[in-house]
Amino acid sequence: MLFGSCSNPGDYNTSIMNEVVKVENEVLKIAGQFENGNLKKTQINFREGKEQTKASLEKLENMSAFRDDDALRQAAIKFVKFYDELFTNEYQVFINFEQELEIKNNLVSEQYAFIKKYGLIAVEKE
Repeated sequence: MLFGSCSNPGDYNTSIMNEVVKVENEVLKIAGQFENGNLKKTQINFREGKEQTKASLEKLENMSAFRDDDALRQAAIKFVKFYDELFTNEYQVFINFEQELEIKNNLVSEQYAFIKKYGLIAVEKE
């Protein structure tokens, strides 16, 4: 079925909502991987989400209005653009967060090595 040739309102609705669901599924994948602490997989899912939003946006933008009614398509485009921007902006925040964790973990490792090397005892402040 070509997007621009839907003559049935049900098919038109399904075509649009299929693209919305594809984007939503990418959001759920990211949330799940982040919750599981799998930062590498989360990073991959951000890229996949960005690719999906681009593909869905292209399909939606190439559709025509259904019998001069364009409200549903425009709402879906707005939804996908929101997530496209989110994937772009939040991805950079995530990358910065991941780099911060690596830097912090390195600091802790170096401190531990220093303490061990010089026989120091770490004392917690009360």
